[in-house]
Amino acid sequence: METNNSLYTLPHDNPEITPLISLAANISAQAQCAENSLESILQIFDNSAANLPDDKEPFNKSINFSAESVHSAIEAALKARFAEAEALSSALACAENILQKQQNHIQVLENDIRALYRHEEILRNNLVDSNAASAYDPDNPESQILLDTLEKARNRTQQLELCQSKVAENQENIEYIKARQIVNQTKIDDLQDKWVTIQEKINITPQPKESPAEQSTIQEEQQPPKKRRFRSKKDTTIDNTEDEPQPQKKRSVVWAYVKVLLVALLLAFVIRAYVFDITKVEGLSMYPTLADNDNLITSKITYLLNEPERGDIIVFDAPDTAGEDYVKRIIGLPNEEITIERGMVYINGELLDEPYLNGVYTEGDIKMVIPDGFYFVMGDNRDISRDSRISDVGVISIDQIHGKVIFRIFPFDRFGSVYE
Repeated sequence: METNNSLYTLPHDNPEITPLISLAANISAQAQCAENSLESILQIFDNSAANLPDDKEPFNKSINFSAESVHSAIEAALKARFAEAEALSSALACAENILQKQQNHIQVLENDIRALYRHEEILRNNLVDSNAASAYDPDNPESQILLDTLEKARNRTQQLELCQSKVAENQENIEYIKARQIVNQTKIDDLQDKWVTIQEKINITPQPKESPAEQSTIQEEQQPPKKRRFRSKKDTTIDNTEDEPQPQKKRSVVWAYVKVLLVALLLAFVIRAYVFDITKVEGLSMYPTLADNDNLITSKITYLLNEPERGDIIVFDAPDTAGEDYVKRIIGLPNEEITIERGMVYINGELLDEPYLNGVYTEGDIKMVIPDGFYFVMGDNRDISRDSRISDVGVISIDQIHGKVIFRIFPFDRFGSVYE
């Protein structure tokens, strides 16, 4: 009998999947107990039927009650196996979702590493070409940026190796869960075949010669518990109809609910139209600050009271794709001079500190004064972002901005502010 949970564990522990596997293991032990009980009850039923005298009529009620216990035992075993199957399906879905996130993260890390090494090569060439005595001076900002870039590339490489090992572990977990599903399905199939066999045995039990009302009662008792409960529920519903309120009173209650619903819908419309909105992120152009499928709260009234500021994450009309919105970060403000060269961003000649980039190289060769009433925006994942560096997008006017992103509401493990 397979009741030891050590026989039903993941090859590699995972805090998200392990609870579901433990649940499946416990339910599997429960199902095994039910199956053992079924075998004992069925053996007793067969022995009882075999030892009855030829005239079985006096024993028919007892036989039917005994048959009901057999029905209950096999139904309990089947329900437990179906519950085990649900737990395994949930575990598999969770594991596959984790695998997808891991693969997406690997892709982002690989892009980051390539961008960092391109940035490192450009910085190194610039330092060599400068032939300045201070080129490798630790106090030289460009030398420090080069060292920081190499350190970030090394860290990203370590993260990539760790993530790749986690992917391999998760794939083994997925194969294990699928194997358990096959075992579980085999047990379900066996129980369903046994159900048919038991049904044939019980159906040959002689029916008692009772009055029609008593026969109806006995037939109801012979049904599996699920069907009996369903019939009882239906009868209760019919009985309750006698106590239903008068039509006028019922219409009053319904109208009260309708009014509450209408007020709630109107309030929701006003809030969403003029105060807040919910935005779903699609893509990785703002990674790692925002991830694909993040759900965000956007404030529509912030810029009615204050001017947009550098670093704000905003939602605006996509200039190059009709009917779509972009989520980007404000980098340059109206009337400022923005310069992008050698992978670095300068505002009015000063190097811009961008801690949210994690060393990502900023492609582009731009030097311009931002027009009044317009903003220069970029995604945090500079390697793949379509933003103001591209002529099809360009700078964004205040009229194009829908609002400021202030909060992440989903996924729940990243719930909170997007400005950290």
